[in-house]
Amino acid sequence: MLNTRAMARWLAFAQTLVTLGFFIFTRAIQAQTNSPANNVVELVAAQGTVEVARTGQSVWDPASTAAPYRRLNPGDQIRTKDRSRAAIRLSDLTLVELGPNAHLQLLPVSERQPGLGLKRGLLHLFHRDKPDAFYFRTPTASPVIRGTEFTLDVAEDGATTLQLLDGAVTLTNELGLVELNSGDAAVVQPGRAPQRTASLEAVSVIQWCLYYPAVLRVDELQLSADEQNVLADSLVAYRRGDLLKALENFPSERTPDSDREKVYLAALLLAVGDVAGSETLMNSLSRSDARAVRLANALQTLIAVVKGQPLPEQTQDNEPLASVWLALSYHQQSRYALEPALDSARKAVEVSPGFAFGWARVAELEFGFGRTRQARLAVQRALDLAPRHAQAMAVNGFLLAAQNLTVSALTQFDEAIAADNALGNAWLGRGLCRFRQGDARGGLADLLVAASLEPNRAVLRSYLGKGFSESGDVARAERELARAAQLDTNDPTSWLYLALLHQQHNRVNDAIHDLERSQALNDNRQIYRSRLLLDQDRAVRQANLASVYQDAGLFDESVREAARAVNSDYANASAHTFLANSYSGLRDPGLANLRYETATLSEYLVGQLLAPVGGSALSPYVSQQDYTRLFEQRGFGLSSGTEYLSGGDWRQHGAQYGVFDRFDYSLDAYYESQNGERPNNDLTLRQFSVATRFQLTPQDTVFVQAVDSRFESGDTRQYYEPTNANSFLRVKEEQSPNVFAGYHRAWSPGSHTLLLVSRLADDFRLDDEASFIPTLTRFFGSINGQVIPFSSAFTNRQHAEFRAWSAELQQILQTPDHTLVLGARFQSGGNDSRFEFTHNAGAGAGQTYPVTNQSVETELRRAGVYAYDSWVVCDRLQLIGGVSYDWLDYPQNIDLPPVMADQTRKDQLSPKAGFIWQMATNLTMRGAYTRSLGGLYFDNSVRLEPAQVAGFNQAYRSLIPESLAGIVAGAEFETANLDLSWQPRAGTYLGLGAEWLQSEGARQVGMFDWSTIPPAPIVAVNTPQRLEFEEKSLTADFNQLIGRDWSVGVRYRVSAAELDQRLTEIPEAAVWQARVEDEGRLHQIQFSARYTHPGGFFAGAQALLFVQDSQHHHNVLLPDQVPDEEFWQFNVFAGWRFAGRRAELRVGVLNLTDEDYHLNPINVRPWLPRERTFVAGFRFNF
Repeated sequence: MLNTRAMARWLAFAQTLVTLGFFIFTRAIQAQTNSPANNVVELVAAQGTVEVARTGQSVWDPASTAAPYRRLNPGDQIRTKDRSRAAIRLSDLTLVELGPNAHLQLLPVSERQPGLGLKRGLLHLFHRDKPDAFYFRTPTASPVIRGTEFTLDVAEDGATTLQLLDGAVTLTNELGLVELNSGDAAVVQPGRAPQRTASLEAVSVIQWCLYYPAVLRVDELQLSADEQNVLADSLVAYRRGDLLKALENFPSERTPDSDREKVYLAALLLAVGDVAGSETLMNSLSRSDARAVRLANALQTLIAVVKGQPLPEQTQDNEPLASVWLALSYHQQSRYALEPALDSARKAVEVSPGFAFGWARVAELEFGFGRTRQARLAVQRALDLAPRHAQAMAVNGFLLAAQNLTVSALTQFDEAIAADNALGNAWLGRGLCRFRQGDARGGLADLLVAASLEPNRAVLRSYLGKGFSESGDVARAERELARAAQLDTNDPTSWLYLALLHQQHNRVNDAIHDLERSQALNDNRQIYRSRLLLDQDRAVRQANLASVYQDAGLFDESVREAARAVNSDYANASAHTFLANSYSGLRDPGLANLRYETATLSEYLVGQLLAPVGGSALSPYVSQQDYTRLFEQRGFGLSSGTEYLSGGDWRQHGAQYGVFDRFDYSLDAYYESQNGERPNNDLTLRQFSVATRFQLTPQDTVFVQAVDSRFESGDTRQYYEPTNANSFLRVKEEQSPNVFAGYHRAWSPGSHTLLLVSRLADDFRLDDEASFIPTLTRFFGSINGQVIPFSSAFTNRQHAEFRAWSAELQQILQTPDHTLVLGARFQSGGNDSRFEFTHNAGAGAGQTYPVTNQSVETELRRAGVYAYDSWVVCDRLQLIGGVSYDWLDYPQNIDLPPVMADQTRKDQLSPKAGFIWQMATNLTMRGAYTRSLGGLYFDNSVRLEPAQVAGFNQAYRSLIPESLAGIVAGAEFETANLDLSWQPRAGTYLGLGAEWLQSEGARQVGMFDWSTIPPAPIVAVNTPQRLEFEEKSLTADFNQLIGRDWSVGVRYRVSAAELDQRLTEIPEAAVWQARVEDEGRLHQIQFSARYTHPGGFFAGAQALLFVQDSQHHHNVLLPDQVPDEEFWQFNVFAGWRFAGRRAELRVGVLNLTDEDYHLNPINVRPWLPRERTFVAGFRFNF
């Protein structure tokens, strides 16, 4: 029968085989999915009069985007009439748009894709397929396509003008050729070779294919009765929101009689991109009609906004016009003034409550601020007034998608596309929903249509770049994201996507530079918040930004950035996940240093409660993975990791998770087995958890998690001399299960209510056959000494059952300048402890100890309230203040037998203060002071109360080293921190930090009391003990990114710690345990270098120097000066990250020089191997 360790090895081996097979299978499926369909050409957009003549036919039929009529075959012809345009898709990666009066034929050629022949008119080609994937021809030239975006204009005489917007083209005919690059232009006259010509402004070249939203409130025109009668059908369609139908119903032969009718027709022409015709009409105004001029100015404002040009001169008038307000709203948004943009939109509907286009605009911007309820009311009002308004339909689709109603959202986007198939937002929304459903190919095709229809919108290029990244096409993804950055130099979106893309493909240094560029453009936020916010981008919000820094060894910088993220946007779930992952990176794998355990769990819980369904990974193992999906997707996932050390140690974790429209879940398993480095130093941990999140309403989410843990170990405490360890101590602990149930109500983007109810269960067993319990001796009633330890040895067996309930309610209120966090927590539980300890036979010299079996029942009760306020005094200064009050009722001694059933009570008012001061652009200082009160066991880790102030941890289970003092219930903590971080230039990071930690505690210690003269029986007693701990530390770190692939760093930390343990009622001169003092100073210097190649290979090396001096472990009777210690350890590692970081293989050697050491555990340090250790690990995420 296989033992546990052998079974773990076989499971790891089986996992590796399954992983490799699954990886090969998914890559094959992905390759098949991403291959473009052959010889498929479809009409995807048609506005105005668009006609098709099938092969061999001379009859032109109306074109249709409905299946199966939208499909075009070699030999088919398509043409557009005046005031019309169309778009055809040649493959999933190529789109061709036709302007007015264009004529195009699909040429029957033998190549894989059909050829194209443009006979006349305007054409915009958005080509992202393979070079030379299809044949192209005009009457005078043939461009050779190489990943290109360009426009073609073929005149009636066949003269061809090509304006290259992006990429490269070879323009050729039988008389010559010319090579063109981005921004170049060329002309080919009949009978002449191609020649270069002056290029035009890009936006002017493509203005006919841009999208111009409706801003004109038609009733403000106040058309004459005759005009209203003649234009009745057109006006009805316009008021219903169907601008294309309104243009179609406008009498084709009619010449507008008045300036106001000219303005109306100009607005209709913008709906099909006829900017030239619209401007011609507006330029012909007599200027005598002030109202017509003002409304024309509104249209010209819109044109300027879309084209990125200066605004026209405005005509002053006291009469408010809704159309003018609406146009101003678009202008303000183009300048990222979103609050004023919303105010202007609101004024538009205040002036004209029946203005459907204004209500749609209000809905779009309200949703942009996350106010979904107001957005839903506004969009419903818009659709009631104008049921055919495509823009309102699209906004409604995004609202439905935000509610995780993906199918309904898809239907709404389909209707928006049917109403106006040139609306980029509708194609964007449908593409995002398709990605969510796992249809990556369909989603990418829609994103390409969106970007092609509105090629000057940076956000659409950013999403297209994401689409290419998701399909594994890194080159095209980078190209689109770079283009997005060029189109809008102030938008952080593309830089964030580039950062994640570069990290996924092992360009770590580039990823950090891109991420910092994104932060600089995003109002210096460390967590991305879209300025357009049509899509909440929850997939990107759950990205493990901590790993971007940690890949380069910037662990301190990761914590700093995460701290700024939480303090700049406390209600952002991603910020808390970012900080939880950063804290997790500082945890000690050997479990000797538990300082970051409470903070990690607390930040994880807050992040899970704040996140919507699918908005963050429920599994911490998944959230800490490097692999990041740039699109939110529904379906199942699998994550796993294995690490093996040559000493026989194993670590294995796995997660199977799923995300659906209103529900997500995660099944997690963790197994750890350590053989230890000395006798009885082994450890085994098994943990299984189930977590789920369900969206009740768009504002209400519930979260439930159950965690079952099984722990068994020997003596895992740290010792200066390992031979002093207890060879008989065995510990078993079961938590089966701990249950966490949470509720989140989002009243508005700045108002959140969180509720966490927890059931805690812990079953603890201890068996020690050599437990030392002090025995005091008395002479005529006075303590005069103690029995030697050998004679006071016991067999100690403990069994404690702890059960508790915890409930915490928290309210978060955010305004632009303040973040207020209010909360209250109550915990109630009990502990049933049973002890059996007997004096070991032969240990005593005539003493007779009582046979002691104890059973005590005690209670834990805790009540607390807290309030924190973060005040942004100015752009560079943020002040944090808070106060908490805690009342604790807990047992005096249930750990150190003989125990007692007595309770003790403690209360504490704890002030908090902190600041974040950006002294210069790249120079930041943070500081904090906190006081807090600990708990009984791990109960204090179950909390929503902020675990940090200004980014400094204030949530501890214990500060006193447990290796020296064990658990100290009800400990008081006091901390002060200061940190200065400076980035003098890109890629250089300097940090300097100081920390002061203090902890005080009081407890009862079990002992035996023996009166030798006069003789009396030995009795069990408890005596009070006072513990005082202080640690001062100074940290300096320097990190440098070198080129694309290298990073180096050095970190120095010196910590001086003192622990004073006093039995306050025992004479120090009589009993050596009456006062024990430990102190030490530890210097730690770490040199590191890392190399990461984009191909996947990575390697690194560490050199660690430890110097401990001024060590003491003494008491009054037995002072002991501990010798100083100095030693080096060297670690090296190398590995390979597979494409997209779906898997990683790592091998390394720890303690290369096989250096043992002796360190006083008074100074907290990470786990260090005592001998040369080989390590290998493998992890994957699908």
